[in-house]
Amino acid sequence: MFAGDDKKENGAPRERRPMKEECGRRTLQVSANSDQEIPSHQVFADRGVDTTRIAALGFSAGGELAAFLGVTNDNKKFEDNDCTPGQSSNVDAIVDMDGILAFIHPESGEGDDSRAISAATNWFGYSKTENPELWKEGSSLTYVGAQTPPTLFINSSVVRMHAGREDFIKVLNQFNIYSEVKTFTDAPHSFPLFYPWFEPTLKYTDDFLKKVFKKSR
Repeated sequence: MFAGDDKKENGAPRERRPMKEECGRRTLQVSANSDQEIPSHQVFADRGVDTTRIAALGFSAGGELAAFLGVTNDNKKFEDNDCTPGQSSNVDAIVDMDGILAFIHPESGEGDDSRAISAATNWFGYSKTENPELWKEGSSLTYVGAQTPPTLFINSSVVRMHAGREDFIKVLNQFNIYSEVKTFTDAPHSFPLFYPWFEPTLKYTDDFLKKVFKKSR
């Protein structure tokens, strides 16, 4: 979600500009042949894909990114007009597996650099005290609103890995946007990769997508 240069100028890291990564840039730009320019809608149609029902799913940092893709629907600030002119990278459902929703939050463990530089500090290039606005700009909770699609949260028992989730859901409820929470008691953060959580994770996802996309027909 954040692209930037880790090199420093005059002892300070360069500003990192929040942006959707390539997966978001090309949500609706899929080519059957990398050396040919084929309109994405044609490619999807040829493959029997309904472009009005696209879900973003991710785990851990990928879950955070999936949520970010959804909450920034219709947000021109995060669209790359040079990549897919005339097309949108909007998604129609979010499946967030243990991806945090807010970097600066009472439940978040990010930004604790007391023992070692945290992952988020490395990612942003600044600590949360040096540039809190950038940290907020990179948080899905900042943008959740009427444009956010139905969302499924599948979580482990590690509270910090879903920081901001309840506040996120409160906003969804204000706009009557459907959401579900599935929690595996005593499961580690790596739960989607292992038995006995792998198959239930698939079922939760399948059931959720069938439900929300059936409603959209």
